[in-house]
Amino acid sequence: MLDTLIIESPLNGTLIELAKVNDKIFSSGAAGRGIAIKNPDGKISAPFGGIVKFLASPSIILSG
Repeated sequence: MLDTLIIESPLNGTLIELAKVNDKIFSSGAAGRGIAIKNPDGKISAPFGGIVKFLASPSIILSG
């Protein structure tokens, strides 16, 4: 029998197209493809035993 693995969302918020972000590098696609998330809570957590390694202004998350 398989165990159940629950993966929770690391943050609460609304997805935003990168083209609509107020940052020329990200909105132009120069930093690559992706999404932005408007996070009204200002809280980020690891979804399962991970670690948020770096949080830079304006809330760019790099994890590994």
